[in-house]
Amino acid sequence: TGGSAFSFVSVSLCLNHLKFFFRFSATDKWQNSQVEVLGHMITPKFSLSQSDDEVVVSIHAKHVSAKDMDFAVDDRELKFHCKPYFLRLYFRNSLTAEGAQASYDIGEGTITLRLRKNVPGQYFEGLDMLSQLMTEPRADRGKQRPAIEVISSTYQGEGFRDGGIDDEEEIDWTFPQQLTSSDSDGEIALSARHYGFNDSYSGLFKDITDELEDIMHGICPDSMSEQERCNALFEYQDSAFDDEAYLFTVMCPDEADEYLHWKGPWDLSEDDDDSWCGKQNALLNDEEQDTLTRLPKKEFVMSSEQKKQALRALCSMIFGIVYDMRMTQGEASCESSWLIPSMGCVLCSMSANVSVRDILISSLRSSVVFPLYRSWKLGKRAIKDTVAVLKLGRRAALRCLMYADRQITSGGDGRSIFSRVWVKDMMVWLQQLPEESAKRYLESLAMHIEAIDGSLGKGDVGLQLDLLERLAKEQ
Repeated sequence: TGGSAFSFVSVSLCLNHLKFFFRFSATDKWQNSQVEVLGHMITPKFSLSQSDDEVVVSIHAKHVSAKDMDFAVDDRELKFHCKPYFLRLYFRNSLTAEGAQASYDIGEGTITLRLRKNVPGQYFEGLDMLSQLMTEPRADRGKQRPAIEVISSTYQGEGFRDGGIDDEEEIDWTFPQQLTSSDSDGEIALSARHYGFNDSYSGLFKDITDELEDIMHGICPDSMSEQERCNALFEYQDSAFDDEAYLFTVMCPDEADEYLHWKGPWDLSEDDDDSWCGKQNALLNDEEQDTLTRLPKKEFVMSSEQKKQALRALCSMIFGIVYDMRMTQGEASCESSWLIPSMGCVLCSMSANVSVRDILISSLRSSVVFPLYRSWKLGKRAIKDTVAVLKLGRRAALRCLMYADRQITSGGDGRSIFSRVWVKDMMVWLQQLPEESAKRYLESLAMHIEAIDGSLGKGDVGLQLDLLERLAKEQ
């Protein structure tokens, strides 16, 4: 690797703490003996922390042999091996091999690596974004190519992949208009039915055609264009709208209004243990980090418009998630796997190629069509919740997405496809964004949503809600 590797030299046993302490010296053992066995390795559970001078990697590896442990530090790359475990991490900043230390706690089964920062006092961003740390950085940052899943690769440069984000780039939320291409018969060609995150998927629904009515409200992404899918969702909402159910909530609002007073973790004060705003939640916890390590290892290289499309999809997804969390008071229910994609219109239509305003209108329509309580107020409150989550930043958004992933995949009825083509990829991409870029992009989206929300009324959703309410009150 060109870096320094370390192998076991001596061990002393500290009986009161049941720890092995190691002293390491440079050797080429890593390159000679470990490479050929990497294909049979297991990725261990691990976590990271830092001080002013060190990055600390805690690796959970019970019942291993101390003499088999090796690790290598090469600038921004760390490789660790202890049969049957192998871990390779890529950092945003440089480490130095000099002064690296390791210890093994036999009782806890934890190996602790203490790695010296090349620049003491430098802050390492994103140490809780574990799947990002496990993905090899991309040196040719400006080169456009489709997203790929990383099977194995070799670090080839010093540029840290950031999902194609330019730190100086500003988001223009103006939605571009373009004519739809068609073939000679005036029909859209069937050869380009792509959907999901970054339009990366196709042909996935042909095996679940019998479930399309229940899962996708009859929408088939493999045989319909984006515009056809959006129109089909709009028509389904129209046909499913029940004016009596809506008017019942309007005339008897007490039960629905109770949910307006619930405080989500994005609303709680910093002193509350469940708050996403407090210092204790500045980093993802161990369970959340473990979830991120199980995500696919992908690299996304996206144009400016593709990044805006991803952020618009995030808006829709978070709306559906916070709506479900409010209606279940954060406890989820057997209906959550159905409600989240039904409220997040991008999931149902499999398209984010619409404006933020259209997404909010469709979400408000869903809020008076699908849930038990068809409440306009709850829909508008969910928009404010979405803004609150986005303003809290990337980790709050990731927590929402992890909640959705748990509920959708637990449904066991084919809805896990939403997680596969949208939620998991969104979590991977969010981790790729540099801290400042993620904050700026999410805040920009939140402000744009706020501006639109202030101008949205019942007349915008096209269901004649004002007329229904007026007639009901007159009678």
